[in-house]
Amino acid sequence: AGLVASESDTDAMRGGEQSEEITEYAETLSDVVRGMGFNVLRPIGVEDLLTTLLNMSKLPHCIFIPPDLGDASAEECITDIRAEFLPPELLPVFVVGAQGRINSEDSARLLSAGANDVIMIPRHPGEIQARVYGTMGIRKAAILAAADELKMHELISKIMPEKISEKLMTGQTMVHDSHES
Repeated sequence: AGLVASESDTDAMRGGEQSEEITEYAETLSDVVRGMGFNVLRPIGVEDLLTTLLNMSKLPHCIFIPPDLGDASAEECITDIRAEFLPPELLPVFVVGAQGRINSEDSARLLSAGANDVIMIPRHPGEIQARVYGTMGIRKAAILAAADELKMHELISKIMPEKISEKLMTGQTMVHDSHES
């Protein structure tokens, strides 16, 4: 079912009953993602995926899910992941399905729900790697930007009075205060 790519040393979990189609592309993706240096988790369904993510000490780099996880659709799974975890830039979710199984409307709905990409199998492994590496570049930039913002807030709080520091962190300015009266 869902695949979670992570560099952590997490044991692979095997899903329950799966269609041949899901098993085939799950294995294809597992091979490609392992070849990129990631370990792969294979949770049974959405609840198992969410439980696994909640119990991980370090979140994975990305998640691969099929169009149907058995206990929920990919759209429901993505909605649950986005409600519980980080935005798309920090925890990418890829929906991976067989050619012809996901149409353009489905892709648009999945992307609107928060998927980072919809990948149709069969695809050349190089294309999958390029899509994953591209998204990982965006993820890395978002993490660096968040870290820089945190450092900036820490520095501001060290040099400014607390009241002014709080206003600056929430986007308020002294000009804002003088025009509020």
